[in-house]
Amino acid sequence: MKKIQYCFFIIALIIGCSDSNENERFFNETLERKVLYSKTDSVAINIKELVRFDWDYFIVIPPYTTIDRLEDSIDVKLEKVKDTRIETNDSFVVLAFIKEHTLIDCFTTKYHPIDFSVLKPFLPYKKEEANFIFVKNGNKYFPYHLYSKP
Repeated sequence: MKKIQYCFFIIALIIGCSDSNENERFFNETLERKVLYSKTDSVAINIKELVRFDWDYFIVIPPYTTIDRLEDSIDVKLEKVKDTRIETNDSFVVLAFIKEHTLIDCFTTKYHPIDFSVLKPFLPYKKEEANFIFVKNGNKYFPYHLYSKP
């Protein structure tokens, strides 16, 4: 009987975790597909096309960021960002999507094949201006912000 309960627990855990990461998986897989299957060494992408929820801006959070300090400076609670362990892990950056001073969701992005670490940390990239060009350099792609014209 305990084995059956254990199996149900594991199945529930897997299903629960997969649902919570669906937005992140969609973002990363769609972005990689658009960039890697491009026939050129650069491709323009609007980030808002890859995010399936409403948000005002996103920020890039690099490794070793002290989240408590960042929360104080931007006046947004970042509990889900803390769960990523970005404060002690240097294998990814976090993209935090914010609306009206509330964290809506955050995504971890590894450094390969697309490296968001070249973007300025903590700078709010507004949804209306989330146009980027991803440029190939070696075996990686780096995003560069395409500023909107006034």
